[in-house]
Amino acid sequence: MIFNQYEGYPLAFSLVYIIGWVAMYILRCNISSARYALYALLAFSVVNMLVNWINILLPQLYKRIVAFLLWPDMQQAAITMYEKQGYLCGLSEHYSRNAYFFVAGIMVIASFLLADRRLKNNIKSVVMLLLGILELAGLMMVGKRGHLLFLLMSLLIVYLLIAPGLFRKFQKAMKFVILGAIILALIIYLIPQAGLAIHRMIEQSRLGDISTGRFELYEKAWKMFLAKPVMGHGYGACSALTTDALGQHFAGVHNDYLQWLCEEGVVGFAIYFIASIGIYILSIKELKVLVTYEVEKGRAEQLLIIWSVLFQTFMLLYSLTGLPHYDYEINTVYFLACAVPVGLLAFEKCRVKIRQFRIHFG
Repeated sequence: MIFNQYEGYPLAFSLVYIIGWVAMYILRCNISSARYALYALLAFSVVNMLVNWINILLPQLYKRIVAFLLWPDMQQAAITMYEKQGYLCGLSEHYSRNAYFFVAGIMVIASFLLADRRLKNNIKSVVMLLLGILELAGLMMVGKRGHLLFLLMSLLIVYLLIAPGLFRKFQKAMKFVILGAIILALIIYLIPQAGLAIHRMIEQSRLGDISTGRFELYEKAWKMFLAKPVMGHGYGACSALTTDALGQHFAGVHNDYLQWLCEEGVVGFAIYFIASIGIYILSIKELKVLVTYEVEKGRAEQLLIIWSVLFQTFMLLYSLTGLPHYDYEINTVYFLACAVPVGLLAFEKCRVKIRQFRIHFG
């Protein structure tokens, strides 16, 4: 990515990967730091949720808040998008990024609930559940279809991975789907604006363009890949050159896998895909050990591995219609999620060596 850079993109956009991998290496032996990062992530998501509610209830106060917290161009973009298009931006300049802030908080809450799933009646779980419902309502009001769909799919996948037995998995899946449908219906009934995401799905389907112009972008990206299949056109090339059918500039292909093939060729795509899937497989194996088979393990470790698998699952699914490797707020957290299984493995090896040392010299 650094040596095959499109001239219209700054080198700093490529260097974020080096920073991310270095940070992941440093954090691999510091599990407590990752746990506190989850608390910080949840706190930010809750603040963002409150700002969104202020946007709806007190628009003038919202303008003052974003004027104080955001850069001038960002605050103007957020206000304009809400006033002209009706989309909520929260503490960002775009409603897509705002939707991710909600998703990030919901995933932390879901991880807490799944890690404490045998303590269904304690106050902490009830508070987390209510907070999660409020966050979900906020996400639905933002109107991002992909974020909502991939979040629900990720929650279901991780829930099934934790549940033992095929029949029990099916039962739990049905309970999950029914409960989720009831919660979504109640949210839409109580907060009509929360039906925006569902309305957009129905409307685009009726118009015959559920992809909202993405299929044309996919075709162009594939042709660009075929033109330079080995090394690609360079990082940022597709975002700088590709436009949709209306001639409007797009941030990219809106499919991370196609974007990697188009810009970095088979070589870059293989490095990225093998690394991502390798970490994901390791994470699932640790999830099985820490949550399914060894329930006596500390809940902190269970919390971290559940969250890690949940976030990675969302990242891999969201890559089908999004560009997470271009979004620093997603990428930074993704590197942290990848650091969790590596850190847990290193931590466990360290504990084994300590036990062996004590047995040998004790």
